[in-house]
Amino acid sequence: MVGGNAPGALKFVLGTTVAEFSKGQIKSFCAMLASLSKSAVVSGSTMVQVVLGETWGENSTSDIDIVCTPEVALNVRSWLIEEGDQILVGAPHHYLGDSRSSADFDRNFMNSFHHSECFGDCPPEGEVIPAPPGIFNHHGDEPFSYARACRIDVNNMLIHGEIDYGDGSVYQNHPYRVETLPGVDLPFWDSGFEQDSEEENSWNKKPSIDLLVTKAGLASAMVALEDDFDISICKCSFDGNSFFIPDPHNTFKRMSKMGSSEKKDLLVAYTTEYASSGIDKKNPKDLSKIRTALENVRDTSGIVLPALLLPLEEDMEASMGQQIAARQHAWMYRTKSQKRDMAIHNYLDRQLDRVKKYDKRGIRFEDSVHGLLSIDLKFV
Repeated sequence: MVGGNAPGALKFVLGTTVAEFSKGQIKSFCAMLASLSKSAVVSGSTMVQVVLGETWGENSTSDIDIVCTPEVALNVRSWLIEEGDQILVGAPHHYLGDSRSSADFDRNFMNSFHHSECFGDCPPEGEVIPAPPGIFNHHGDEPFSYARACRIDVNNMLIHGEIDYGDGSVYQNHPYRVETLPGVDLPFWDSGFEQDSEEENSWNKKPSIDLLVTKAGLASAMVALEDDFDISICKCSFDGNSFFIPDPHNTFKRMSKMGSSEKKDLLVAYTTEYASSGIDKKNPKDLSKIRTALENVRDTSGIVLPALLLPLEEDMEASMGQQIAARQHAWMYRTKSQKRDMAIHNYLDRQLDRVKKYDKRGIRFEDSVHGLLSIDLKFV
């Protein structure tokens, strides 16, 4: 727990994030968190800034990350819409990971998170919203209508996934409905924003709120933070009453470890192997070299490769339309093994991107991780 001027720092940081909450909203927000008894917490870069007593400047705006259990997700969504002046701008994005216990699955790659949702500031009625870029451009520019946004059922756009273990054993994650408390609307307007992307969305800024919903059955939101956050310093959190810093010794020295030794070892081994593989990032045929790099990591380092959740083709088509789904996910994926390979590669690419982002903010990582900063995993 942190004392001193942390509450004042919290008000300042929350008031200067993308959401720019007012003093009244911040007070109401903290009361909402406190009422949920650690089932919902604020974490991530917002809390790192609070703990360090700083903000990261106009060119490094920070989302507010809220972690909550599914049992209280309705309460959090309802507050964001009614009190926070937010609307849902990104349909739930399912996390990559298995939820079952299995002798052939490494526990350290299981994920406590079920999915995440993106919320953004509600635009003025009638404001023309630029169409999402690229493949997400369904409808062109059009004026925002709150009534129309409330009529869109985001649950028709959800994309579920499955894990094919390659031995005939398949795990499929459970269906999920995004809902609010009775009497509270759920306005949705697709921004076309992709999480972990630096691209701007239709409101000319990134979503202001990321809501990370855990899998069912966890004792608190804190359990998910401890189990699955890739960067340790991001586990700093606030539950409405108290601040928590899991690793104060490193945090106040502006240092961080990776979330688990297994994830760190995989990231270091694969990124190093990838850098020496001679992959031509513009040649789709070089996907085969990703498989070779992964096999080398497994065989020479003895590292267990994670089994990752892949989007179901039928859900992709129902959500985006057949042609868009094909362009987005199937244009170069020819087999299930290639899909698995690319899913692991993209998972590690996102990990490395987060490390680079925090390095730019002055957070120092262990030497084995810091040495990866010059490597680019982007596969164009």
